[in-house]
Amino acid sequence: MNMKLIDCCNHNLQTFGVVCGHLKTNGKNLGFHEEEAEDQRKPDAWCNDCHERWQFMKQSEIEREQWEEICDFKVVCGVCYEKIKEENQTVNNFDIEVLPVEKLKNQLSKQEYSTMAAEYFPVWVPDLYVDMISTLETQIISIESKLLNVEEALKMNLYREKTDEWIFATSTGEDYWTFDREQNIIYYERLGDEFVTKKMNIHFDQWLQLCFVLQKLDRIQEKYLVTIALQKALQQSFSIINPVLVDHFKNII
Repeated sequence: MNMKLIDCCNHNLQTFGVVCGHLKTNGKNLGFHEEEAEDQRKPDAWCNDCHERWQFMKQSEIEREQWEEICDFKVVCGVCYEKIKEENQTVNNFDIEVLPVEKLKNQLSKQEYSTMAAEYFPVWVPDLYVDMISTLETQIISIESKLLNVEEALKMNLYREKTDEWIFATSTGEDYWTFDREQNIIYYERLGDEFVTKKMNIHFDQWLQLCFVLQKLDRIQEKYLVTIALQKALQQSFSIINPVLVDHFKNII
């Protein structure tokens, strides 16, 4: 594949990237946000002001075009791009910290039941799950995770032919999560007319941490464009929970 080059007056023939007009002309320490490019050139990049401006737009195709016009993107050579990056890159503070399970439990909505949930569940489901579900309402944690209360979990599992797994959560769509008899978690993703299974190799406490990280990601994506820095921060959070999640969710954004 032939790489496209541009002729820079300072650096001759070079690969190229695209930066907002502020980065090209307005000095240093403006912030530097990159969006992965589909070809072999440098990623598109913009400053903090452009990044903040995006969150006030509706994120439609028309709004994207308007945003790009305001940002006044310019083509620069690869050497100039790296210099601009070095002069403007600042620390990105994404709130995707992995929290202890005890703190996460306090963020879940409570509901009282007249009897103990342990009476309803198979003996092999995790104790932490049984203890928590005894006092919880059904609640959406993230797009990928809706934790079911006692009644809904019973309803989901009552007539299932597969008795060696227990459905404890769904997504906001048709996907769902189960425990197996070893308390491993399995994710069933709906693809077309079939469900594709993915054994996660994590346990319930790690699943909770994962879901709250995904919740934070949902909120970030409501406001901002996905950047390389966000992808790296997210992968770091996954690795803290359990390194296997890095591979499971490498293409989530």
